Amino acid sequence: MVLRDEDADLPDSTSPYLHAKAALLMAGVPVQEIRLSKATLERKSLQYLLQNVAVALYAKMNGVPWTVDQDLTIADEVIIGVGTAELAGTTVC
Repeated sequence: MVLRDEDADLPDSTSPYLHAKAALLMAGVPVQEIRLSKATLERKSLQYLLQNVAVALYAKMNGVPWTVDQDLTIADEVIIGVGTAELAGTTVC
């Protein structure tokens, strides 16, 4: 979920991030915040941001994001998802 910087300090009752996160979590969808200012950094920095987001989401889906030695015999995984939520007539992506 991308959060505008000016919305980051809003009170909980009016925070679009918290409203969207609550709706998604109630539907069983893991949520990770990205600040708009970070998502619009130089293109060469974007790969690091996306890697951090992917690892955070993977961990929230009960994955093992960092490991040195494991006994799991699974292949590498790539998980990508897109979602929307509608709150009081306003669509949040």
